[in-house]
Amino acid sequence: MDNSKNWLSVMKLSTEYDRKARLAPALASLLPLLPLTLALGGDLQEWGFLLGGATGAYALGAFVLANLASAMGNRIQEQLWPDWPFDAPTHVRLMPDNPNTSPQQRILWYKKIEQVTGLDVQAEVDRGDQAAIRATINDAVERLRNRFRHGDSRARHDQESIRYGSARNLAGMRPLWLSLTVLSCAGTWVAYRWAESNLAWPIVASVLPVPLFIIAYRVLPRFVRIRARYYCEVFFTLLEEE
Repeated sequence: MDNSKNWLSVMKLSTEYDRKARLAPALASLLPLLPLTLALGGDLQEWGFLLGGATGAYALGAFVLANLASAMGNRIQEQLWPDWPFDAPTHVRLMPDNPNTSPQQRILWYKKIEQVTGLDVQAEVDRGDQAAIRATINDAVERLRNRFRHGDSRARHDQESIRYGSARNLAGMRPLWLSLTVLSCAGTWVAYRWAESNLAWPIVASVLPVPLFIIAYRVLPRFVRIRARYYCEVFFTLLEEE
């Protein structure tokens, strides 16, 4: 176990965010292969090793999968918010032309941001330079996030950040786990036909693709947006409590 911990630490998978928001969605993406594994005569012990092995090989595989999940998560993030990070919920609520935030609330946030970070967003708004406004808001949000990550409110901030990261990365891994779902379905029928495996496994594998495709393309993108909105609400709550 110590060997696994050392590998995870070296490969930057030792934090709660890395494990829950990056590694967990990556491993979950492999679960569609479970019916095929069982149809081919495998057992749950093999999956236990995959999900909780304590070897350097496991740590290396976990590192690759976690970084793949993060990269794919960033990809879907850019699809949902094409002007990222400037159209992210936290940034949009601070933009002077956002109709969903009252001018009075915006002024209060600008004052609090200047008090906490030293960045005067209101001064840039008064000057009217849109590029400078966007850059100042982005700098302010980044400074506040760093402050929340290391301050007394770290637990509350990190909890919502992990929830958003998990949803985003799981959605980003859609191409992998949907492909594995189709592969598992085809493989279980081949195993049933040629290896005389239990009929239950191809039936189970055949039922999975439809709901998973619906979840992948109808449910998850909306869920990622919802989680982003929840993170935004916690972000501004923490700002007001500073």
